[in-house]
Amino acid sequence: MLSLRLKQAGITGDLDLAQRFEQLAAAVAEGLNEASPKGPPAPRWTGLDDQALASQIMAELERWVSQVLARHYGGYELRPCWRDHVHVVWELSTLAAEWHRIYISIPAPPPGKNKRIPGHDLSRALDFYDRYLPNTMRRVGDFTRRCELQCILRR
Repeated sequence: MLSLRLKQAGITGDLDLAQRFEQLAAAVAEGLNEASPKGPPAPRWTGLDDQALASQIMAELERWVSQVLARHYGGYELRPCWRDHVHVVWELSTLAAEWHRIYISIPAPPPGKNKRIPGHDLSRALDFYDRYLPNTMRRVGDFTRRCELQCILRR
């Protein structure tokens, strides 16, 4: 019965169904990956041996903190000693990566008449303002709230 149906469908004995199934599964997986891109990898500070690389990454983070975070999100407490706290650096670099994913990592408008900047992903932006920014800054405040004497002595 099954062989008759396969023959009616034009499937002959020389067709490798297992290989065809693998091809279809790969196509479906590729389609799903394209439909929900994962974005850039999370920042990683552990294991950075190259001092130049670490200082370059830190300089980029300091630039983002001063030009974006402090300027546009200034309602949050950020003590000057934030650089001295590894957990704060981790938190802020992750926040900066998400901000870049939302606001910088968008495709340029196609050439032509419409020169309008494409919109940002609204759901990501809402998550950033509702969850990521306030919770990250709360944790940053918790990390630095008790450090005042230590940080003053270190400087």
